[in-house]
Amino acid sequence: MLRDVLHIPKCKYNLISLRRWEDTGQSYHTKDGILTLYSMQEIPIIQGECVSNNLYWLKFKLADTYATAQEVFTVSWETWHKCFGHISYQSLQSLIKNKIMDSFNPDPKSPMPNCSTCVAAKMTHRPFPKTAM
Repeated sequence: MLRDVLHIPKCKYNLISLRRWEDTGQSYHTKDGILTLYSMQEIPIIQGECVSNNLYWLKFKLADTYATAQEVFTVSWETWHKCFGHISYQSLQSLIKNKIMDSFNPDPKSPMPNCSTCVAAKMTHRPFPKTAM
């Protein structure tokens, strides 16, 4: 069972962070293009096949007791920015404007702060000289 996850219920595809999976005391193993997720008791939970770019296809079924994301909590723009791999706020707004995903409703009152990770990733420096004096 996955708990405390951020996802979009009506979105056909969602991502799971293997690092976060490990942080909860669970583990995973990959071999020959197959990913296996293990519980804290080292019981295999699910397997998925590598489809491309180190992405694995896992099929999950939502529990019947699931409430919509709006009923459970409201997520800030900043959280969605990070969950979508540091996508721009403009691109997030485009998802809503173009109705690309249902049930994607970031808190409209939450701020859209500058992301230090994004700023650092865009930093550049001049090339080192070919000869040193």
